[in-house]
Amino acid sequence: MRSRAPDVAYVWHDRAMGSLADAEAAFLAAREAWDRHGIAVARGLDGAAELQADATRLTERAHAHLAAIAGPRFDEDRRALELMRRRIAELGASAEGDPDDGLYVAFAAASQTLRVGGDPIQRLAILGRLAGEPDRARRRSLFFALEPLWHAVDGDGGPESP
Repeated sequence: MRSRAPDVAYVWHDRAMGSLADAEAAFLAAREAWDRHGIAVARGLDGAAELQADATRLTERAHAHLAAIAGPRFDEDRRALELMRRRIAELGASAEGDPDDGLYVAFAAASQTLRVGGDPIQRLAILGRLAGEPDRARRRSLFFALEPLWHAVDGDGGPESP
């Protein structure tokens, strides 16, 4: 086990085993790309397909970097490499169609239908108003305005629900 200076960011230095730092950077870029894609899908934004293509490309790049790394000498590096390899495999599964994508799309669509008293309202506005609404009936109305989101997440609550 190598020692580290306290309160200092740790950087892998072991270039003899391959470019672990480059593999880590590729891994983080792929994760960030999938996060951008997921947010775009959840918000119903245009360009989600392009973001997915970018995330897929970055995931493939990270796979290649991680596969090229020989066994690290230090335990913490081995653990980190194993973790990144497991997580990138999960991201790779997302490239073939993340089962959560349907949930994001349904949630984003349901978010566009929220109404209080017949007026459209955003989810975060409902939650903000709920926190400070003193009237019980209005709180109840605000709370039940979120019902389309519940159905997007849990369907009818049955065994086949998302």
